[in-house]
Amino acid sequence: PILDKNGNHIFIDKNGNLKDKNDNPILDSNGNPININNKEALNEFLNKNTQNSPEEQLRRQQELLAEAQRQAELQEQMRKKLEEEARKKAEEEMKKLADPTYQALLAKQEEERARRIALAKERELYKSALLGERAEGDSQIFAQQSSRYGDDGFSNQKSIDIATNEHRLYRMIRAGRLIPAVLMTPIVSNIEGIITAQVEQDVYAAQGRVVLIPRGTKVMGFYKNDNKIGQSRLSIVWREMITPQGVNILLTNAVSADSRGINGVEGYLDNKFEQRYGLGLFLNTLSNGLMITISNATQKSGTGANPYTTQLFSNAQGDLNNIFKQLISEQAKIKPTIEIRAGSRIYITPTTHMWFPIPKNGEVMAKYFNDEYN
Repeated sequence: PILDKNGNHIFIDKNGNLKDKNDNPILDSNGNPININNKEALNEFLNKNTQNSPEEQLRRQQELLAEAQRQAELQEQMRKKLEEEARKKAEEEMKKLADPTYQALLAKQEEERARRIALAKERELYKSALLGERAEGDSQIFAQQSSRYGDDGFSNQKSIDIATNEHRLYRMIRAGRLIPAVLMTPIVSNIEGIITAQVEQDVYAAQGRVVLIPRGTKVMGFYKNDNKIGQSRLSIVWREMITPQGVNILLTNAVSADSRGINGVEGYLDNKFEQRYGLGLFLNTLSNGLMITISNATQKSGTGANPYTTQLFSNAQGDLNNIFKQLISEQAKIKPTIEIRAGSRIYITPTTHMWFPIPKNGEVMAKYFNDEYN
């Protein structure tokens, strides 16, 4: 066997190349395979194996440099070509823009596009009307709306004698609609205060397709203590609704009514006649009795009509009359009281039309629409 200096076996393949026990070629100091006959080592295809020779490496480097230079030249040619094409295209566009015929063609195309958009919107609006819904922003009638989705602001309807579109009724609660509710807190009208009610059944749109105000909606309002004698109805003004979904619906002075539509809520009336007039009657009786007693005492004494005594009695009577008059005037300011129990059934009547847009992203929103036109 052939051994190297380390005692390892050296094998010879069929081409005369030296290999180690792992069938790897044995290389000389230049990295080239060694042949037993000192010939150039050949690979398995009987070709000269010069993959690691300095000449081969230099040749490869030259080829790489040449390829890189060629690619750079191609990129530069492509850039110049693109610039030239862009320049020519810009010149052509400028010529077209300067051509009246081309300008007329562009105007005609723009007009046609606008016509198609308007036609599509008209079809969508008609479709929404048939389905009982309204596509927002598709009509010039609503262009003056100031409220926006997600805001708490509302635009209240202004008085104007003009007809509305029929499709509004599908998502509208009209003014004068009776909304049944139940008082959550009692009312004693001695002083003005806040009152809460709850809607007791679902409220549908004007044509009954969609629930716009669900059952359980809380309603906030207030009342004043400006009742007069004999007035058994209390005026309540409602300002806000809060649905179970947490949506706020602002109201514009919605009023209360009964099942017949009569404004105000009827309750127990206390006119407070005793407090208003009882003290005055008592003081008047006391004054008259005092004057009679003093007059009788004077006559029994036999002194006659003393001018000083007469003047004293006159002054005293005048002072008492002024005091009694002031007390009676203050007592007359006491107002009647109306008491309404919690749980009483009432009706809430909006004073403006309420428009409810179509929900977006699962959120229920409501706002007033503005019925003012240009």
